[in-house]
Amino acid sequence: MNFEGEIFVYKLYYDAGTAPCISDGTLSLAICKPGVRNNAKKGDLVVGIAAREIGIGRFIYAMEVGEVISGDRYYTERRFAKRIDRVYRDSGGGRAKHKGRGYPNYQPGAYWRAIYLKRDIAPSGLLKDARILTSRSFVYLGGEGTRDYETYSDLKWIPSFGRGARRLSTLPKARIAMIDYLKSLLTKYGKNYLGTPTIADDWREWNR
Repeated sequence: MNFEGEIFVYKLYYDAGTAPCISDGTLSLAICKPGVRNNAKKGDLVVGIAAREIGIGRFIYAMEVGEVISGDRYYTERRFAKRIDRVYRDSGGGRAKHKGRGYPNYQPGAYWRAIYLKRDIAPSGLLKDARILTSRSFVYLGGEGTRDYETYSDLKWIPSFGRGARRLSTLPKARIAMIDYLKSLLTKYGKNYLGTPTIADDWREWNR
């Protein structure tokens, strides 16, 4: 992992193998968290921490952003066709449309589908305006994640922060502590460690 770029820390409210999605040695963040997806760049680190709904404060994953891909590529190129987070399609003129029931992140009702589409793609609704982060350098603990990073005093605040993301460039001591913690995870688990998602039943359902 590269430790020179920005480090984004954010909360996950759902962890079932869709956001992030890991398949064929590549981790992708394609849906949810537009604030992170729209601001992270190649070489940055993204760290996902569990929200109250899935065990507040547990470490879920960290990724080094390897590629930032526009939605008009991610949702149309053949190499991404089998990924379970590729839940939108081109409905004509580059406009995004959810694939419907049976795919992750589907919400019944036109109102909620529109809200989710704007969050996952962009307010414009155009695939080209979506940004997807991919990585081939990550550690994903999922349901195995704990709060052991709290042994670092400068990271004890993490469970208590709410929605949104924190840029650790604004918290120099926390940044140093997070880098030390991630290095310890790489030593313990190795690069590209893949655990089982927290909500394993949903994960199995999407991967039937």
